[in-house]
Amino acid sequence: MAFSSVEFGKMLRLHALPLTLLAACGSGSEACVMPPCPAPIALQLDVRSAASGSALNVTVAVSGAATTTLPCNGFCVVTGGPGTYQLDVSAPGYTTLHSTVQVGGVAAPKCGCVSSDTKVVAISLIPAES
Repeated sequence: MAFSSVEFGKMLRLHALPLTLLAACGSGSEACVMPPCPAPIALQLDVRSAASGSALNVTVAVSGAATTTLPCNGFCVVTGGPGTYQLDVSAPGYTTLHSTVQVGGVAAPKCGCVSSDTKVVAISLIPAES
């Protein structure tokens, strides 16, 4: 199979790219080329009514290792790296739950991505007394 010099050049660049990226992440004072990193998932929340067991529409306020407020329809995820997360989970007609969760993982290495040891958290909200 014969290739033109243009085709050969393209093939060579495609095959050399992964090696170049690996070489860029060597030790010492060499430059680091960061790969595109997906957002790590710190928490998976499963929120239900303690009375009925049904999934609840709640608001989750997160602070600590990540800060966000998000709606949650029974199941949701919180992205972020390792660290301590404080959660305030609230829904109309229910008592707000305050919880602290420690998430392990690996902080971003010099050339790499943050990884979290995802915690699955089951939350049962208690109906508020009238």
